[in-house]
Order: sequence, then C-alpha cells, then structure tokens
Amino acid sequence: MRRFPSPLTLWETMRHLRASQIHHQLKKRFLPTRQVPPFSLLWMPSRTSLGRPKNMERVFFDGKDSFRFNNESRRFAGNWNDPSARKLWSYNLHYMAWIFDLAEIADRERWIKKWVRDNPMNAGGNGWEPYPLSLRIFAWCKHYSLAGTGPDAEVLASLGVQVSRLYADLEFHLDGNHLLENLLAMAFAGFYLDTRDAAALRARKNVQVLLERSLSEQFLADGGHYELSPMYHAILLERILDLIAFWPAQEDPFPGLRDRLQAVAMRGLDWLDTMTVAGRFALFNDSAYDTAPDASMLLDYGNRLLSRKPRVDEPLTSLADSGYFRAVAGPATLIFDGGKLGPDHQMGHAQGDMLSFCLWLGNVPVIVHPGNFEYVPGPMRDYCRSTASHNTLVMEGGEQAEWWASHRVGWRGGPRDVAAAQDASSGAIRMQGSHDGFRRLPGGPIHKREIELTERSLVIRDTVSAGSGTSRIYFHFHPDCILERHESKIRIQSTGGSLYLEADHPMKIEEAWYCPEFGLRFKNQAVIVEGASREFRCIFKFEPG
Repeated sequence: MRRFPSPLTLWETMRHLRASQIHHQLKKRFLPTRQVPPFSLLWMPSRTSLGRPKNMERVFFDGKDSFRFNNESRRFAGNWNDPSARKLWSYNLHYMAWIFDLAEIADRERWIKKWVRDNPMNAGGNGWEPYPLSLRIFAWCKHYSLAGTGPDAEVLASLGVQVSRLYADLEFHLDGNHLLENLLAMAFAGFYLDTRDAAALRARKNVQVLLERSLSEQFLADGGHYELSPMYHAILLERILDLIAFWPAQEDPFPGLRDRLQAVAMRGLDWLDTMTVAGRFALFNDSAYDTAPDASMLLDYGNRLLSRKPRVDEPLTSLADSGYFRAVAGPATLIFDGGKLGPDHQMGHAQGDMLSFCLWLGNVPVIVHPGNFEYVPGPMRDYCRSTASHNTLVMEGGEQAEWWASHRVGWRGGPRDVAAAQDASSGAIRMQGSHDGFRRLPGGPIHKREIELTERSLVIRDTVSAGSGTSRIYFHFHPDCILERHESKIRIQSTGGSLYLEADHPMKIEEAWYCPEFGLRFKNQAVIVEGASREFRCIFKFEPG
C-alpha cells in the first residue's frame, strides 16, 4: 500500500470529502484553535439504577503501576506522554476508561486528581486532543454519576476547561465516529453546564442540534452505524445507553433528546444482536474485541435498561441499509456483506470485504475475517485492509479500493444488485450481489457472487464479466480449525462441526493471519481457489453429526 499518494490518488480521496470537512481541515492546519473561556459546571445527581461501570470482563490496569492496552503491557513511571509508547497506547492511557478497573471510589479519585495535576492545558500532549478529551470527559462524568457524588472544586474546574477545549475543537474535519464521540461527551457534560451563563446555554443548545443531526445521519434506518464496523457500533451504542441511564433526575437539559436516543439505541441493539453470534460480534471492517464492550454484556445492559426482548433467530434477517444479511440453516450461521465499504466521505475504517462472508458451525467460528492488528502504517495494517485477507474473489492486479497511509482511500468500488431471499418451497436461502471494485482493470470487470445456503451445504458461485489473468477466491479459517486434503477435497474440522470443500478449479492451502484484538495475531490457514477463468463454483458440504 502507498504511504504517500500520487496526485490522482489524492484527488480521488479528496473529491469525496464534504465541503465542511475541507473547510475545517484547512482551519485546523493553518489557524490556531479558537479559545473558549472555561465553562462553569454545577453538579446534579443522575439516575444510576442501571448504570454499569463496564460492559467487558477485560482488565486494563492492575491498580498499581502497570497498564495493558492493545495487548501491550507497560509500567507507568509518571509520564502520561511517553514518547516510546505508541500513539494509540498513549490515547488509551488518557481515555481513563480504566479507572473502572479500580473497585474503590477513593482510588479512582486519586488517579483523576493525578491526571489533573500532571496535565495542565498549556503543557499540551495527547490528552488534550479532542478524541481522548471526549472519552475521558465521558469516563469522569460516568464515574461521578455512579458514585453518587460530585467532583471537588479542583476537578470541577479542570472539567470546565476540558469541556470548553473540546467544544472549541470538535472534529468536523473527520466527521464519523470521532465527531459523534465529541458530541456525546459534550451532551454528558452538558447535563452539568451552568446555564446561568449565556455562553453555556448557547453551547448546550448548539450541542443538541449537532448531536441530533449526527444521530440522524450516522445511524442508518436498520440501526447500524454508517461506518459499518461492529466494533465502533458497539462503542457508540454503549455511550448512548449510558447517557440514557444517567439522565438527570431533575430538570431535562435537552428536551426531546432522551426519546431520540432511546429510539436509536433500540434499533442499534437489534442491529448488534443480528451481527452477534455466540456472544461476539462479527469482525467486519476495522473491528477487534479488546477495545469494545463485550456484545453479550452490552446487549444485556441495553435489554434491561430499555426493557427490550432479545431477537429470535430467523432463517434470514436483512440489514438492508447496511448491506449485511444473516442466514441460518442446519448447523450453519452465515453473515454476508453486500454493503458499501463505508460512507464515501469517511472511509478510514473500511476494509476490502465487499461480497465477503463469515461462517459459524454450531455457533463456533469457522470462516473468519482478519480483524485488525494495528493502526500504524505497515505490512499488518495493509494486510488487514486488503481484499485478499477476506473471503471473496481477487482479480490479478486488483483491489476493491485504493488503500493508502493508514486510514485513507483513493478510488473505491461500490456494490450493486444486492438481494437476499428464502425459497418458499425448498427453504434454501439465496444471497447475491455485484461490485465494480476492479473496474480499473482492462475491460472494466464486474464481480458477481451468488450464495446458496441449505441445511446440508453452502454453494458459492463467482463470475467476472471481463478481464484476463488469474483470479483467486480466498477462504480464511479460524486458527482452531484443522484442514486436511482428501483427494480433490479439503476437509475442515472445527469444534462446532466439520465440512468438506470442493471446487471446480485447483485449490491450495496457505498461511494467513487472524487478528481478533489489537496487537494480537495468530497464524491461520486459508484455502485459495485459483484459475484463469471468469466463472468459479465452490461447495461446502456439512458433515452430519
């Protein structure tokens, strides 16, 4: 993948940006951040009956001096901005979500005060960037809401400075989940703004307008977040549920917003439920398990908070706006991706997974996506974004999009003619779609995929409309799977069941990577079906048992 773009790549990247993004990008690069006087905050009690400190079992802090983020442990010697730490690791330190690993309120308070004293605004550092600001403000507000107490004068003054700094530096230039995180944090802090001050009252009203607009745009009609990453969807959904849980018991600071949040949360829970198998969400696009709430715990939290009933599995569930389809037949559960790579103006968390799928047998993962190892530009970031790391077809010399740097995309393909239905007589579930991601290759080829799932088999037909050279179809298996050749077939064993793969073109087995968490990778095996052909047919047959 390119580290630096050609003029054409830069144009293809920028032409999809919104005018507001370009405007704010230029302001951020060439003008100093505007100064907003510190806000005054008045603490008030919140509803806390269903609030939870965490919706995950993972522990990030040992309570003494050792932190573990992105599967990297480091001792804290007092430097919050250690230059030897990776940026994302340092961000996690400043998020301070890890204070909920501390059982005692007094210990949490001690670390909050330590951050305040060690990180004055004029000292700068990662903690004063808008994304860490957002997550830390949210974590602190959540802590005090759970504790049933308010911050002392020192912490309250620091919060006022942090909130004003965030308000002056909202991430309009990025948009997407970053801007929504900014606004959700501003809403939580907005519960406590001293609106006797006219500037604070204007800020609260403006935050509500911006948040309602972002919620309407970023959460699709089927409930999914438009970046199409189950990880970011779960992270944002937890914030929304927490806002609902901790809504002030007295005066309503944002009239009408709580009802809006509840509607978004209900649809969002339905979406997450559909994308979750055996308590874990599927790893589509940039997704990993270590930085997001556990799906099973988050669903339980949302169900109890909103009196929602869990979904009942049906043979076919369509998330048409997102492009995801969940099919269940016999021992198999399959989630098919017929959607876009992401919103055109914000493709930072897209991966090359158009027309790909994940498969479970007996609720055990068998065919998997790569997940995400890191956000640092390099071979592993390139691998996880690539089309070849997903369960789809790759034409020789082709990619579904032009990936560059760590979060940038130049030209990109898009889906078309996506559909899914269950046959009324046979019960077979059929899904199909096409994409034009290889259109820059000679002949402008279109890749079309048809999938048929029954209780006994999974049939996949791939065609390309034009072009020459070798095409490859990849199937990536979970590291726990055992692959064995049986003459012209390959047998795949998993703890959830076994299946045979047959194909009408030669097959080979290669090593690949599976990265279910940041900083964690396992070698796994991928079957590659390849040939200089425009038509391919692959059949997985499920073993009885």
